[in-house]
Amino acid sequence: MKNKKISVALFGIIVICFFLPFANVSCSGQKVMSLSGIQLVTGVTIEQPNLFSGKSTKQKVDGEPFAMGAFLVAIAGLFLSFLRGKKGLVSSIVLGGVGSILLLLLKMKLAREALASGAGVMQIDYKVGFYFSLFLFLTIIGLNCYFLFTKKRSFNISKIT
Repeated sequence: MKNKKISVALFGIIVICFFLPFANVSCSGQKVMSLSGIQLVTGVTIEQPNLFSGKSTKQKVDGEPFAMGAFLVAIAGLFLSFLRGKKGLVSSIVLGGVGSILLLLLKMKLAREALASGAGVMQIDYKVGFYFSLFLFLTIIGLNCYFLFTKKRSFNISKIT
C-alpha cells in the first residue's frame, strides 16, 4: 500500500516539475529565453528582434516529441501506479525507465540543435525542473525495484514457516 502512494506522489511531482523552468537558452553568454517543461511539450512562440530594421518577427516552435513523451509517461504513471501487486510495481519501473530515457534523449536533441543552429555560440543550461524530473524518474525505478524484490523475499520466507 505504501509503495502505491509513493509512486503516485512521485509521478505527480514529476508532472508539477514540468511547470518549472526546464532550460535556459543563451547566446554568447546572454540569456535569450527560459523554457518550462510545458513549453517544451506544447511549443512556444519566439519573438526575435531584428537589429537592422527594429521590427521583431514571431516564430512558432513546435513541441518536442521527447518532452511530450516524458510528460505523457508521468501522467500514465499516475494512473498505472494504482494497479495492485506485481503489475503496479513493474509498470512503475518500466515507466520510470522510459521517462528517464526520454528526458536524456531530449537533452541530447536540444544540445545537438543548439550546436547546429547557433554555430557553437548558443548554449542550453538545464534547470531544476529537468534535473528534478530525471531524478524522480530514477527514484521511481529504484524504489519500485526495492519493493518488488523485498516483497518477493518476504513472501517466500512466510511461505516456508
